[in-house]
Amino acid sequence: MSGRVQLRPHQREAVAAGVDALSGTRHAAATIIAACGTGKTLIGKRVAEHFAARGPVPSSSRLLNS
Repeated sequence: MSGRVQLRPHQREAVAAGVDALSGTRHAAATIIAACGTGKTLIGKRVAEHFAARGPVPSSSRLLNS
């Protein structure tokens, strides 16, 4: 088994929405709004991983405090 956590359906949808919102010139930043315990940190991590191939990605603490 892989050490990578499987995303739940709502998390996959949120990752796709985050990637879409941050792709191209649509938006320079995004906010994840979800209830406690629904995986906001994991969603943000997966969105950041998507863009990591383009260069350095800010730390999650910087993303959360922006």
